[in-house]
Amino acid sequence: IRGLAAHTTILLSTHILQEVEAVCDRVVVLIDGAVEADAPLKELLASRSVQVSLNADLENVPQVLGALGDVSSVHDSGEDPHTPGHRLWRVSGAEQSPSIPNLLKAVLDAGWTLGSIAPRVETLEGVFRRLQREHVARVEAA
Repeated sequence: IRGLAAHTTILLSTHILQEVEAVCDRVVVLIDGAVEADAPLKELLASRSVQVSLNADLENVPQVLGALGDVSSVHDSGEDPHTPGHRLWRVSGAEQSPSIPNLLKAVLDAGWTLGSIAPRVETLEGVFRRLQREHVARVEAA
């Protein structure tokens, strides 16, 4: 498919998103017949979130990190399997990943113990699930 794509347009319709990641440069995602995404694969897979492992007061984390200007949401992802006593938090930005230096400063200022911090790796399946949730929310709100 990649060889053919070098000199012609290939249209691949599949539910197997791993195949799409392996061979496609551009992706159109349809949900209930509506185009929910039409973009280069690299753009769709660009992470908009950071995963942070913290040993902190659970009630304060969303408020403290959510107050940062480039943070749109903070979600508790459960216990960190690699660091006992820590919880994983997914910190997302609206258009791009939140600033790691800003997150580090907020963690230090709050006096929390940091286990790890890293950009969250996206998969096309994860992107599809997010788009599907957003689609359902829009339909239910209408």
